[in-house]
Amino acid sequence: MRKNTFLAFAILIPIVVIIIYGLQNQYDYRHRQSIVLPISWKMDEKGEIFGYDLDFGFNPCSELANTNFQTLAVCLKPERRVYFMSQLPSSCTLFIKGFCAWNYFYARYSQNPSVDLSLAKTTKSKVEAVVKVSNGGFAEIIQLR
Repeated sequence: MRKNTFLAFAILIPIVVIIIYGLQNQYDYRHRQSIVLPISWKMDEKGEIFGYDLDFGFNPCSELANTNFQTLAVCLKPERRVYFMSQLPSSCTLFIKGFCAWNYFYARYSQNPSVDLSLAKTTKSKVEAVVKVSNGGFAEIIQLR
């Protein structure tokens, strides 16, 4: 009887953990906040666009020297400032998580499938990006305008 109880718990605990994790991610996804940031296109010597930059109003990597590949958080509300992820104050209600490498801030931006970055790259007329940011600091580009 005791072996059956242990087996039942061994099977149920991972299932419950996965369900809780899924519900937490769903809550985080539904309660994202929107922010509009200027976007600029990166061009090579031929004038072809190969990437983009979101402008936070400052360079996050210039404030913290020698922070290559350490997890940082760019706080966007209430004030725009960069922190180490471990030192992020609770007063920061909106932040994007990323890291610095070679004086450039990298963040994992996911792209909404309805946003056609290739069209925006060829027209070069899009100058703002509507970004939805989750409570965990992950960003998704929703719209270009």
